Amino acid sequence: FAFSFTHTFPRSVQITEMETQLIFRERATYQQGTDTKTVTHEHIIQTFSEPGRQFQAGHLIAKGYQLQIPRTAMHTLKVRRNELTWMVKFTAKIPGLPDFVEEFELNVLPEITRQVSDG
Repeated sequence: FAFSFTHTFPRSVQITEMETQLIFRERATYQQGTDTKTVTHEHIIQTFSEPGRQFQAGHLIAKGYQLQIPRTAMHTLKVRRNELTWMVKFTAKIPGLPDFVEEFELNVLPEITRQVSDG
């Protein structure tokens, strides 16, 4: 699938690095005595990095990437205490500020996974 973004900078900013990742996230919640614990594991499937630079106010940036869910991958699953989710995560590193992070959740259907695996 294609992922693209555009952004017009309202003011000048220095960005040291931009990164786009396709991530498979596993999350499990369980009881241990009277405590409830949640464990999360992220598997980075693809990464695209762009070098940073100075962006002037009014400058437009547009990027696009082709991402692929692996043929043998599990579909999205959300049940009572377990979640398997797919997402695209965009990060921009800006000196002196917290990283800008935006996540876009994907819904991967079981039918699509099976069709791709069989075909």
